[in-house]
Formats: sequence, C-alpha cells, structure tokens
Amino acid sequence: MLDEVYRKAPAIKIVETVNACPGNCGNEDKIEFIRQQFSTFSLDELTQKMKEISKLKEKVAQFREG
Repeated sequence: MLDEVYRKAPAIKIVETVNACPGNCGNEDKIEFIRQQFSTFSLDELTQKMKEISKLKEKVAQFREG
C-alpha cells in the first residue's frame, strides 16, 4: 500500500508535465521515457525521477511563457 501511495504524487506530476508539453517543448523525449518507464522504477529511483520531472515541468512552463 505504501508503494501505491508513494507513486501517486510522481504519477500526477508526470501527467501534468505530459499535458503541458505541446509536443515541441524540447524535452518531450525525456518526458516520454519517464512516462513509459514509470511503473518499473524502484522507490529509490522514484525519488530521483520526481526531482527530474519537477525540473522538466518547470522547463515546459518556461517554454510556454516564452
């Protein structure tokens, strides 16, 4: 159950980032890789990927503002 709860926050952030990237945001390959591999990540990897997707989401937001 803890694994399911722990995965929910990064899953939401991934969905938000995928939805925010119009397909030409410059990070679509990284975003798609994380989205596809998400279910295979260990809990330790999730922590790192959470940081990475947060940075990607910021870049996408800057791209959209820019």
